[in-house]
Amino acid sequence: MTRYRVSFYKHLLSSDGHPRKCLQRQIDVDDARDAAQAGELATGIFRADRKIGDWQLAADVREVLAVELPAEIAPMRSAA
Repeated sequence: MTRYRVSFYKHLLSSDGHPRKCLQRQIDVDDARDAAQAGELATGIFRADRKIGDWQLAADVREVLAVELPAEIAPMRSAA
């Protein structure tokens, strides 16, 4: 089973003026068929959590990564 981890970042300057990405929120999505759908589902959660219409008001970048779950955590699938 694939879990998708969606991270929302804001681009900021550090105290010494160097650019860096600051994590705003990270959401794990288990029930998506692909990375694109996981990104959309997480964006809906992010928008609702922040009570905003456009997620880019609170973040500059959205990254979606596939994370494989260990066998002992992944739900068992029945063989038909």
